[in-house]
This record gives sequence, C-alpha cells and structure tokens, in this order.
Amino acid sequence: ACYRLLAFISLKMELHWRSNPIGRVRRNLPFLKELAWNNFTQKS
Repeated sequence: ACYRLLAFISLKMELHWRSNPIGRVRRNLPFLKELAWNNFTQKS
C-alpha cells in the first residue's frame, strides 16, 4: 500500500511539473514530502 501511495504522489508531482511553472511546484514540494513522510510513519 505504501508503494502504491508513493507512486500516486510521484505521478501527481509529474503532472504538476508539466502543467505548472517550476516555482509553483517548488512551493508545493515540501507539503508533498511532509504528506508522504506522515503516511510512512503512520504505517510502520
């Protein structure tokens, strides 16, 4: 389940990368990392 979640997040990030300016994505990146980290710590 963790791997599927990470794949989903990276896919969303890739879509962001293509449709948005890099500056906008960079601003959202820490939030996505924190989200992934929180999910990791909850599961394990």
